[in-house]
Amino acid sequence: MGEPAEPEDRTQRMRWSDLYNLPGALTLSRLPLAWLCAQHKHDRDALALGLFVFVLTDVLDGPLARRWGLSSRAGVFADGWLDKFFLVAFAWSILVGGFVEGHHLLGWFIREIIQAVMVPFFFRRHVQAEEPLRQPSAAGKATTIIVTLGLFAALAGQRSLTDLSAIFAGVLGVITAGQYLWRETPWGRADT
Repeated sequence: MGEPAEPEDRTQRMRWSDLYNLPGALTLSRLPLAWLCAQHKHDRDALALGLFVFVLTDVLDGPLARRWGLSSRAGVFADGWLDKFFLVAFAWSILVGGFVEGHHLLGWFIREIIQAVMVPFFFRRHVQAEEPLRQPSAAGKATTIIVTLGLFAALAGQRSLTDLSAIFAGVLGVITAGQYLWRETPWGRADT
């Protein structure tokens, strides 16, 4: 018998099986939650509850994964992209439900529109662990918080707060997308 193997570094390769745990379930819950919100697009209370559940799962999944030693490349990747998926789907639901106007979505999601162009360039590198695991920037986190507050404001009928959130999220989103684009260039990768 040899020495026990070193624990595998769970951040090196993306394995979807790394999501088969409670933090992963919290992250993955955003898919059915987005569908449920779309089914209740005219029910302000149900939408507010759905958005609250989203925030709760988003706040809990990462800290639980880190506390229990379950952080993984798949978890970080799924968390970021499922956050985006949920927020865009939720915003579309409240647009169709009549709680917000279309121009708000442009401000809230300009970052995602810009980032969508980047997907083919970084997806393979990140899935195959050719790049270090990247964490969201402070501006990226702030953008997500502003968008979420704007969604709550729209549900509460607070037009001025909804407008302000779309403006601030738009400006900060363009800055954040620029930072993320820079990180994907050879010069930006050298900075990390």
